[in-house]
Amino acid sequence: MIAVTSGMLKTYLECPQKYNLIYNEQVEIPSDTEFSEVGKKIHALINYKFQGFDIRKQLHLLDLEKNRNLYSLWQNFLSFNIDTVEKSEFTFTVPFSAKIKLTGRVDAIRKVNNGFEILDWKTGNFKNIDPEKDMQTVMYLFSIYKLFECQGLVDSPLELSLTYCFLKEKTSTTVRFSIDKYEKFEQILKKETDKILNFSTNLEKTSENCMHCSFKIVCNQTLIRK
Repeated sequence: MIAVTSGMLKTYLECPQKYNLIYNEQVEIPSDTEFSEVGKKIHALINYKFQGFDIRKQLHLLDLEKNRNLYSLWQNFLSFNIDTVEKSEFTFTVPFSAKIKLTGRVDAIRKVNNGFEILDWKTGNFKNIDPEKDMQTVMYLFSIYKLFECQGLVDSPLELSLTYCFLKEKTSTTVRFSIDKYEKFEQILKKETDKILNFSTNLEKTSENCMHCSFKIVCNQTLIRK
């Protein structure tokens, strides 16, 4: 059984060859270490807060000049006034088909009046992302609903929503689930996971959209989805 994450699906949609290099051939390309570390640290700090740990020492270190970016993100997080959550850094695994299971980890889930709200902290710039269509939205809402429905926590997709909190911009956007979206997302997941199951490198070649790809140095052929 293959465990599929939203990151795997997003990578495949971007470029099947890139997907192959990362997940099949396990090729690693160095990324922006500083940006990555700041993201990891703010996620960890928020998780510690929700887990009830004493974070006063960590907060004191935020005053240091070298942590000014982290300090800014933390202050912006506080502006959302989220004091408690039901789950933090919650890992899920949901059977989807005979060969596929959906897996991932959501930043937090909190109880709201009409059900549950999935929370996701974003630390970068996401101006070009449509939350309604993003594969993370599709994966999270569908999977958490299936899981919570099985546990008797929800009765309808209407009881679930997903909010992206953009810590850099100090803004947020919410996607509300529905019966129509449940059916639509299920079809999207089936279509894209089938492509992963039937992965083939016999695709048309192209040189477009590859110039800025960090994997071009190890890519033997430039591919595009049919």
